[in-house]
Amino acid sequence: MTSAVAAAAAPRTAAPSTQALPGEGALAWDTARQLLGALLNGEWASRAAAALQPFGQRVRTRVARLAAEPDGGAPPRTVRELVARVSTTFARLPGAQPTGTAEPLDLPGAAAPLRAMADPGFRRLRAAAQRLCGEHGVQCLLHGSLASDDWTNYRDADLLVLVPDAVLGTPALLDRLRRAMLPLQRALFAFDPLQHHGVFATSTAELQAWPEHWLPLATLRRALDLGGDGTRLTVRPSFDLGLARQNFAAAVAYFEHARLPHDAYGWKAFASVLMLVPALHQAAQGAPCWKADSFARAAARVAPDLWQPQLWAAAFRKDFRDPTPRWIRHLLRFAPEPRCLQQALRRFVRLPRQQLPADGTALLRAARTLTRALATDLAPETSP
Repeated sequence: MTSAVAAAAAPRTAAPSTQALPGEGALAWDTARQLLGALLNGEWASRAAAALQPFGQRVRTRVARLAAEPDGGAPPRTVRELVARVSTTFARLPGAQPTGTAEPLDLPGAAAPLRAMADPGFRRLRAAAQRLCGEHGVQCLLHGSLASDDWTNYRDADLLVLVPDAVLGTPALLDRLRRAMLPLQRALFAFDPLQHHGVFATSTAELQAWPEHWLPLATLRRALDLGGDGTRLTVRPSFDLGLARQNFAAAVAYFEHARLPHDAYGWKAFASVLMLVPALHQAAQGAPCWKADSFARAAARVAPDLWQPQLWAAAFRKDFRDPTPRWIRHLLRFAPEPRCLQQALRRFVRLPRQQLPADGTALLRAARTLTRALATDLAPETSP
């Protein structure tokens, strides 16, 4: 996703001096969105996550940082406090500031002839989304390769939950929604045990100023209504150059500090961030676009020999075979905390030698060189 994935998973990093600064309103919405995601994915509240290091510590540190913005408040100590903080945060957000005109989007439901419908795991995921939407008034959208139907065995489910203001503004309803997310989480991680992110979520109010620095409108146009039989959204685009460049800077920092992965989960995450870099670069240039369109555009900005890591990632995606054993998928279907169980079991899932790069160290160096070149390519600071 030019997507929620890097923006939500990567920590905020100091922006280079050539970057525009994020607008206060856009930054406040970004913080609220990440807090909502932490709540609905259940990671922060988990006792297992607290004991699972370093995963649990990263989650709690991120939530504490987000909860302290922008007024330096104390981090929540209980789930009840986090629910109240999320509700209060959304209530205090500034009004929508669209930068474009309204556009109606007619999104179809997920049904045959979609290839994924032949997968029992995907059908369970769809059924869980339908129950969630029917019982709690949210909308669950699917985007990415599963929605555009160009997926390979290298796949994950990019889910976006749109939460009504009535739910966000009522802590009791928000807590009910948090609890009801568990079946969807189980189905999500059983469908793809190597998935490196959970569900992403925001308020339906954000449709009035849709953050293209977070998820381009070009991607949303290709989404499916996973929880229903189709829906019409009216979307007004918005864009913050400062946040777009901050998201790209986080991806550059990822490779600067990355170590070679040891398991299948790590390699899939490595390749996913690498393939997201072109879309983040385009957004940082002020031209957010569909991920598939970003590769040729970004490749034209660097020397051909620097593009080799992306060629490796494309081949890795094409030939990928998920080595996760059935018993792990079965456990994830019934786990009380599926994300934590996934993290605990990931060390048992290794890629066969033929799927690994011939020289992982050289690949990592090349990825760093490529992302540095794309960072150098960024235009001088301009207004979006």
